[in-house]
Amino acid sequence: MPNIFLDFFNSLINPKNIFNVTKKSFFIPFLITLFYLFSPIFLRNMQLFEVGRFDVSKLKLLIFILLFSYLSSGIRMLFSSDSNLLYAYISSVSPITLGLLGKPFLYFSVLWVIILRFYIDLKKKNYYSLILGFALDIFLVWWLL
Repeated sequence: MPNIFLDFFNSLINPKNIFNVTKKSFFIPFLITLFYLFSPIFLRNMQLFEVGRFDVSKLKLLIFILLFSYLSSGIRMLFSSDSNLLYAYISSVSPITLGLLGKPFLYFSVLWVIILRFYIDLKKKNYYSLILGFALDIFLVWWLL
């Protein structure tokens, strides 16, 4: 478990160590989803269980986090030359935890994740992965908005 928090730190503060991630980082998006579920964003004005009122934006946010991490990483892995990058791509989604502080922080963290994935692809010279992954990331961000 301590290695997961090191992966969080590397994604936020020290991106040059993003390639030293562990296989346990596969569960980072699930942890982020749990953070969001038990955050004030979801617990304040909880209307998920009222009949006739369903807050789609909160559900869209959770689906976005999972698609942005796993689907985007999978697409990038299909066109990547290095098969060990899956965990680096998945752990790069760690900065989304900053989104718990508010919408501006969420936008900044999504931008940081996209830049971090650019860095991973450029460092490993995965140009097809860069183009297709970036296109999918932009589509997912457009879908969330």
